[in-house]
Amino acid sequence: MHLRNYQSKAIIDIFDEFNIGKKSVCCVLPTGAGKTTVGVNCVLRHIKEVRGASIVWLAPLKELIEQAKRYFPTSVDVVTVDEDSELQETMFPRIHISTVQSLSHNGRKFRPRATFVVLDEAQFFFGTPEWNQVAKYYIDNGSKVLSLTATPSRQDGSPLSGLADSLIVGPSVKELIELNHLCKCDVFSITDSAIFRSPVDVYRQYTNNTKAAVFCSTVEDAKELSNEFNLSGIQASFAHAGDRKAVE
Repeated sequence: MHLRNYQSKAIIDIFDEFNIGKKSVCCVLPTGAGKTTVGVNCVLRHIKEVRGASIVWLAPLKELIEQAKRYFPTSVDVVTVDEDSELQETMFPRIHISTVQSLSHNGRKFRPRATFVVLDEAQFFFGTPEWNQVAKYYIDNGSKVLSLTATPSRQDGSPLSGLADSLIVGPSVKELIELNHLCKCDVFSITDSAIFRSPVDVYRQYTNNTKAAVFCSTVEDAKELSNEFNLSGIQASFAHAGDRKAVE
């Protein structure tokens, strides 16, 4: 897996923090910078360096655990678990990729053993008490914990605190655009005057028929909006976390 320079630097910086005794490191990278790539390579490095390593990778969505699984080489043992799966105490793969709900709902007490834990979309773990307890369990039991996020704050604007004792910040969106790793784009936010307008009308007003991306709250909203664009004569498709390659 070829790494970009800033990804290699992030991995080095993360392990430098662990090596000086930090228990939980939060790595901040913008959307599109390759957080999963960084996380997977950290896991592979840990497996190489630690005899008997066991990994737990936690994410808030089933689509995200399937996405993470695809990044790992076939040479390592990987099993995925979601909230509908039955957990057994014999389930100790080298890499255990799971929705956090599978370890937190219904008062479940079982936790797979882990020497290294990845919290994908970590902002949700910091802000959700039940998920916070799952992460804290691993920190308290001596696991190295790596949090990955593009948004190091909660929805109310408060910082991520309480679970990480070190912060690694990668390049900004502007820097990634200058490095040609991200496309340059104009960003429009909804104003009071436009809040009740159709995104189709906003697209026609501002984009001059260029390519655009619209972020939606749910997959169903994305499907409906895609249909609305197509019915208006504007070619559109939609994608979600587990199927990003569907859009070209």
